[in-house]
Amino acid sequence: MTKNSKIDSHFSKYYDEKQLVDRYRISFETMMLTFILISISGMIKIFHGPWAADNTEMALLLSIPFTYFSIRSVLKGAYFSRDENHTFVLILFALIGILNVATVVISVLGGKMLIENGMLTENLFQLFIALPFFAIIASHLVTKMANKKTEEDE
Repeated sequence: MTKNSKIDSHFSKYYDEKQLVDRYRISFETMMLTFILISISGMIKIFHGPWAADNTEMALLLSIPFTYFSIRSVLKGAYFSRDENHTFVLILFALIGILNVATVVISVLGGKMLIENGMLTENLFQLFIALPFFAIIASHLVTKMANKKTEEDE
C-alpha cells in the first residue's frame, strides 16, 4: 500500500481522481516539452549564436510549456478545481494578460525595437508572459462552447 504525500492529499481535497491523473500525465508531457525546447535552444546557440536576450529566451522557453500545460489541462477539465470560481480567475488572467501586452505596446510606441541585430530583445519578455494567460481564457471558452453544443445535441 502506498501512502499519499502531503501534496497529493492537499490536491485531492480540490480535484477528483481523474483530474489528478490527467494533471500528472500532462505535467510529464510538459516536462518533456521543456527539455526538448531547451535542447533546441542550446543547439541554436551552439551553431548560430544567441537568438534572444537572456530574459526573453527564458520567458519563451517557459511560457510555451506552461501554455501547453494550461491548454491541455483546461481541455481535459483538470485545470480548475471543482469549487473554484472560474469567472473571477478568468477576469484576473485577462487583466494580467492585457497589462503585459500593454507594456509591450507602450515600449514599441516609445521607439524600442522588438528585434535588434537578429535577436529578440527584452521588449518581448512581457508578451511571452502574457501568452499563457490568454491561452487559458481561450481554451476555457472553447471548452464551454463545446460543452454547450454537446448539451444542445442531447
